[in-house]
Amino acid sequence: MYPYMKHLLYNRIVVDAGDELIPFIKIHPFTNKYLLTEDTDTKRGKDYLEKRFGAFKIFPKGREALYAALSSYNLKKDDVVTVLTTSNNFYISKCVTGTIDRICKWNREICPQTKVIVFNHEFGYPRRDMKEVAQYGLPIIEDCAHTFYDLDPEIGKYSDFVVYSLPKAFPMQIGGVLKTNKRIGASSDRAVEDYVLKNLSIHVDKISEYKKKRQTNFAAYCEKLASIGITPYFDDSDAIPGVYLFKWNNHIDYPSLKEYLYENGVECSVFYGKSAFFVPCHQYIGNIEIDYISELLHYYYINRV
Repeated sequence: MYPYMKHLLYNRIVVDAGDELIPFIKIHPFTNKYLLTEDTDTKRGKDYLEKRFGAFKIFPKGREALYAALSSYNLKKDDVVTVLTTSNNFYISKCVTGTIDRICKWNREICPQTKVIVFNHEFGYPRRDMKEVAQYGLPIIEDCAHTFYDLDPEIGKYSDFVVYSLPKAFPMQIGGVLKTNKRIGASSDRAVEDYVLKNLSIHVDKISEYKKKRQTNFAAYCEKLASIGITPYFDDSDAIPGVYLFKWNNHIDYPSLKEYLYENGVECSVFYGKSAFFVPCHQYIGNIEIDYISELLHYYYINRV
């Protein structure tokens, strides 16, 4: 073995191969294969959304759908939107907080100034107490950015709006869907709607397959990583995961782990505010990618923990 190759080979993988030779395994399922929209009709995509959601509108991004929903309440600058989440973690995506900031204030606990609740079902894991939340008597918007595949009948039952981000579920570059139980004035952009419905039409017949694949990938991570103390963060076997979100030893340096995995081509992040981390788990990764990520985590455990 050449001296400069020392410590670069571990089991079946190359660690730290260099920027020009690393793979790129993304959190979201978009791939270069879907750069060009297929010349297909929009009927199947439209029929699916109408059957599932009834009334809906399409936007370029989920955050724009959220903005349209918030704008329907005539909120004033000093009004408060309270954000609740599955985990009760303090961390909230800037896609949510930045959108609320354009209209009014936000916080994390119900208060006298709260006018609307935004409920974030994190990473494909719905919070199963929507009925209790509805007892506050406040308007509810549900953020299901990662939770398109979950068909829990409680989702949308007590809320005015449900926001979905299609690129987190399908290989699309744009696409937000707003399920509406309350009338809004915003109209869908015709070109965006055409793009979303054409792409959705390609995939709707495969949704059951995609859901099963995500759960299979999740189970594979669990099996391959249990020996080094990695376990799922949420205990919800019915969920369709948006990522593999896991807990590890309390002394893990998660920012260091994030840097290490990015250097080896794996998109990932710390679940800030919790001792947790996440890696890709969508339907377009398979045994090769999961084995690679698992080997990287084993190598990290042996050499850096």
